[in-house]
Amino acid sequence: MKKFLMLVSVILCLICSLFAFAACGEGKPDNGGSTGNGGTQTEQPGEGQTPKPDEKAEYTVSFDSKEGSSVPSQKVKEGEILVEPKDPTKEGYSFDGWYSDENFAEEWNFNNPVTKSMTLYAKWLLDPKGINYELVNDYYRVISYVGQSTEVVIPNNYDGKPVKEISEYAFQNCSGFTSVKIGENVQMIGASAFNNCSGLMGELKIPDNVISIGESAFNGCIRLESVTIGAQTIGNSAFNGCIRLESVTIGAQTIGNSAFKDCSGLTSVTIGDNIHKIGSSAFQNCSRLMGELKIPDNVISIGESAFNGCIRLESVTIGENVQTIGSAAFSGCRGLTSVTIGENVQAIGNSAFYNCSGLTGELKIPDSVQSI
Repeated sequence: MKKFLMLVSVILCLICSLFAFAACGEGKPDNGGSTGNGGTQTEQPGEGQTPKPDEKAEYTVSFDSKEGSSVPSQKVKEGEILVEPKDPTKEGYSFDGWYSDENFAEEWNFNNPVTKSMTLYAKWLLDPKGINYELVNDYYRVISYVGQSTEVVIPNNYDGKPVKEISEYAFQNCSGFTSVKIGENVQMIGASAFNNCSGLMGELKIPDNVISIGESAFNGCIRLESVTIGAQTIGNSAFNGCIRLESVTIGAQTIGNSAFKDCSGLTSVTIGDNIHKIGSSAFQNCSRLMGELKIPDNVISIGESAFNGCIRLESVTIGENVQTIGSAAFSGCRGLTSVTIGENVQAIGNSAFYNCSGLTGELKIPDSVQSI
C-alpha cells in the first residue's frame, strides 16, 4: 500500500513540473517576434528605403511669380490636386493665371492631378488702368489718360488686339508722369498727343513701326533729355521748345518745319541715311548744337532757316543729292569755319550763309548751282 502511494506522489510531481515549465515559456518572444501578451512587433522601413507598394510618392510644386509677390511651394501626394494659391500681385500689372511653361502656352488646371515635381509660372498683363481706348475695326486707339502713375506704358496689345494709334491730345497737359514706353505696334502718334507733358523726362524711344509723329506731338516737354526716333515722318513743331533735349537720333524720312526749333540744350544730332527732307526752321536756334554736321546723301532739300542761329556749329558737309539749300538755312552760324557743298546742288537761297563770320579760306560752289 505504501509503495502505491509513493508512486502516485511521484506522478503528481512530474505533472506539476511539466505545467510549470510550459508557463515559463509563454513570457519569452519566439523568433517570429511574438510577445507574452499575444501582440506582434511590426518592422518599420528605415530612411532611404523604397516605400511599400501601397504608399504614394510625394512631389514638390513651386510657384515662380516672375517678380511678383512670393507664393510658397506645396508638397502634394501623387494623384492628388494642388490647392490653388491666392493670386500674387505686381505693381503695374494684372495677374493672368499660372502656366506650366515659361512661354505661357498651357495654363495649369488646378483640377488636374499632380504626377511629378514641377514649377508653375505666373503670367502678367500690363494694367491698362488710367488709359482709355477706342476700338477701331480690328485694333485699338489710345484716346485719353486719367491715371496717376509716374510711368505710362502703352501696351503692344489690349484685349487681344493691337494698339496701333495714340490719338491727338490723348496725353496733353498730363504733367504727372515722368516716363512713357510706347508699344511696338503703335503706328501713329497724333497731333499734340503729349503736348506740354512737362514731367516727362530722360530718354524717349519712338519705335521703328511708327509711321508718323503728328504736329506738336511732344511740344513743350521741357525735361526730355534724349530722343531716338524710328518714325518715317516727324511733324511740324513735334519737339519744339524741348529746352533740355541734349541728343537726337533720327531715322525718319522727313523732318517737319520747326520740328526741333528752340531746343536750346541740343548738343548732338545724328541724322540717318533715310532722310529726304529737312523742313524750314527744323533746328533753328539750337544754339548749343556744336561740332560737325553731316547732311546725308539722300537728302534732297534743306528748308529755309533750317539751322539758323546754330552759333556753335563748326563744320557742315552737305550730301551729294541735295538740290536746294533754302534761304537763311545756315544764317547766323558764326562758329562755322568749313562748308562742303555737294555736287548736285542747284539752288542756294537768299542769305543761306549770312553772318557766318567764322567762315574762312576757300568755299567751292559746284558747277551744278544755277542760282544763288
